[in-house]
Amino acid sequence: MKKIAFIIFSLAINLSIAQSDGERLKEAYMKEFDPQGYAYYKYNDGIKKQGQQIAQSIASQLDQFATLNKTEDPQALINDFNNKMNNIDQLELALEKQTTNLLNEQANQLGNQLKSGDYMGAFANVMGSMEAYSSAKEQQKQLEAKRAQLQRQKEVEMSAIWRKKYAYTKQVISQLRQQAAYAETEREEEYYVQSMDYVWCNYHSTGCNQPSKSGSLAIENKFMSKDAHYRQIADRKINLYESQTSKDFMIGTTPFYIEDGNQFFVEAAAAYAAKAASLSPTASNYIYLAQVQSRTSNILGFASILVAKSIDPSSISGANEILFNNLKAGATLEIDQALRENNTDYLKAFLSAGLDKTIQFDNKS
Repeated sequence: MKKIAFIIFSLAINLSIAQSDGERLKEAYMKEFDPQGYAYYKYNDGIKKQGQQIAQSIASQLDQFATLNKTEDPQALINDFNNKMNNIDQLELALEKQTTNLLNEQANQLGNQLKSGDYMGAFANVMGSMEAYSSAKEQQKQLEAKRAQLQRQKEVEMSAIWRKKYAYTKQVISQLRQQAAYAETEREEEYYVQSMDYVWCNYHSTGCNQPSKSGSLAIENKFMSKDAHYRQIADRKINLYESQTSKDFMIGTTPFYIEDGNQFFVEAAAAYAAKAASLSPTASNYIYLAQVQSRTSNILGFASILVAKSIDPSSISGANEILFNNLKAGATLEIDQALRENNTDYLKAFLSAGLDKTIQFDNKS
């Protein structure tokens, strides 16, 4: 046993020497003065190199799956990710298979070496197999690292794609809201409203049902005056504004609120109300216009209710008188803010409308 221990110890020294900085010189020395030790060294080195070659072969193929393809299509990105992850899985199976075959072959040789008493050969076999196994394990770590890298890249790029897609979806919904706001017929209005849901569905899903513009034309009510017709449209726009400002777009149970474009409904309601007042300049129509305008600007609402008062002073009573006072108070606050902020454009509009004669500051008009 002492002789075996000495032989193994001597071989370990020889192997350590051969792996040092002067490997070539010392290898030549071993070959010249210790042919048997050199033979075992080469045997060990051959096993080790087989393991390294297996690892290098896998590594060279792994480079093909290093990064995901650039795309703006989330499904294409997912497909590319799944494909490359599958290829990495196949490389790992190949690595395991080739390494297992090598180690099984060396295990068979080890059994024969021990039976024949070739302990130096057995030691070289074990050491070489350990090196080969170490190379395989190191390459397996690289495979895991590449999986993690692809996962991180997918998450980053997927996030960027969804951010861009979400921004675009909001933009389209805003445009559809504008079209719905200025659509005169209920049929067109409904089409654009349904199109919003269709666009949102396409943002997060597939197989969405696209709305159709087909349908019968609305029958004009010949018994309704034109100004009443436009006030009716303005009412619809206000209803749309209220429904859209409280609307959540859903993905599963998660709500998403999109504010973009809601202002178009109030703007369109004011435009239709103004059209009604223009066609029939009655106190009632101007009071209605003031009510609509008060949603966005007290000063505009106050200007309109002043017109109503000039047409029919008796119209400013009851609820209309409360509206008048509220608009005047709101307009006063708006003007005060414009003065403090030196908003010259706003002040010019205020003066050109002659409202400075009707609104008091510090009890002075």
